[in-house]
Amino acid sequence: VAAMAERPELAIGAAPPARPPRLALCRTAYWDQAEPAGRDALAEAGARLRAAGAEVAERNLPGPGAGLADAGMTILIREARLGLGYELATASDLLSPELRELLAREAAFDLAAYDDARTLALRCRAEIAPIFDECDAILTLSAAGEAPVGLISTGSPVFNHPWTLLHLPCVNVPGLVGPAGMPVGVQLVGRLGGVAGLLRIAQWAQSVLAA
Repeated sequence: VAAMAERPELAIGAAPPARPPRLALCRTAYWDQAEPAGRDALAEAGARLRAAGAEVAERNLPGPGAGLADAGMTILIREARLGLGYELATASDLLSPELRELLAREAAFDLAAYDDARTLALRCRAEIAPIFDECDAILTLSAAGEAPVGLISTGSPVFNHPWTLLHLPCVNVPGLVGPAGMPVGVQLVGRLGGVAGLLRIAQWAQSVLAA
């Protein structure tokens, strides 16, 4: 990030947080889609970070946040179809069947649903901001569970769409594994514009989880 953005102040290796961070443990409205390995990983991460000195308190997303994953997918599908319009028109047979199926969904053509999704995102960006008056970062899942074996899929994005749509910086923190020996990600989410502080917290959290 520091090199690509030409912002040396973002370089990892900067001073650690002045104090153990205040973390809001957030399961999100999609907790029912979390696999046992994911649920265990978030609980384990919260316990280890608390033992290392962090304040860890459970928090929920504001009410409208329950629709963010669906809204994110609606926006993604429509904008992907617009962005790949040339390829669809000239070489659709070279696109994968999975991508063609995605771009043919109703959401790709539903302008009203697209506008509603963007309106929801704007509302939720305003409503989540006060959470960061009470915490330094949000601790949540990166994915539903263990990384799938093989290269066919990266798994469900349901635990990523909300944060991406809110335009908040996120960083996956490695260090935990599931019963199949594959990584189980947890992620930290920071306030808008708070990349440098988030990276310092993530570096500290990684040192705790990797230990």
